[in-house]
Amino acid sequence: MIAAAPSPAIDARGLTRRFGARVAVEDVTLEVAPGEVVALLGPNGAGKTTTLRMLAGLLAPTSGSGTVAGVPLTATADAALRARVGLLTETPGLWDRLTVWTNLLTYARLYGVTDPGARVRAVLDRLGLADRTNDVAAVLSKGLRQRVALARALLHAPPVLLLDEPTSGLDPAAARDVRRLVAELARDGTAVVVCTHNLAEAEALAGRIGILKTRLLAFDTARGLGVRPGQVSLEDVYLARTEEA
Repeated sequence: MIAAAPSPAIDARGLTRRFGARVAVEDVTLEVAPGEVVALLGPNGAGKTTTLRMLAGLLAPTSGSGTVAGVPLTATADAALRARVGLLTETPGLWDRLTVWTNLLTYARLYGVTDPGARVRAVLDRLGLADRTNDVAAVLSKGLRQRVALARALLHAPPVLLLDEPTSGLDPAAARDVRRLVAELARDGTAVVVCTHNLAEAEALAGRIGILKTRLLAFDTARGLGVRPGQVSLEDVYLARTEEA
């Protein structure tokens, strides 16, 4: 007997978000499987962050429907989605007067994590932050703040991880470590959506790539988008698609 295919970790249908007369995201439809990494590319203002915020339950869609980690995208689903989704925003939003440890421990308790202290220690170790435990967040560099915010997104071991520019401000070694972590999480079954301006990173990390400019202009593997090593680069495809739109 053939086993049934697993349900999509993300199943979005026609997601649209308006702010007054302005359409930020229009008719976005995509599926992401458990263990899949998807990259969203697009120019500034293309709607990438708005899309992530809808998938995380921070913004209700103006129209459209979908589920994330089995939770329907409705105006009242924010609490249920927070328990199932890890979100890294482009601005880390840490409590500056608290230590790294207290920042993370507070969130672990808010998430209802079993043995929050042990979980915080494990995530700090995994992100290479154990030596920063007692640092006050205000003194951290931009790159370190980004890594602490990523640790926060992983505290409750969410089945869906949404990352907005996860390597922004990181040095090359730290960026490499984040990419390795994303690959490890995907192998463990986590569905990951990465918004990035780094085309090489998108191509290295993601099985499929979406090009967004208010609407989803294309969504496929690099080869399916027309990338041909040595002939047509992802940059060529990206620029052609976004300049046509």
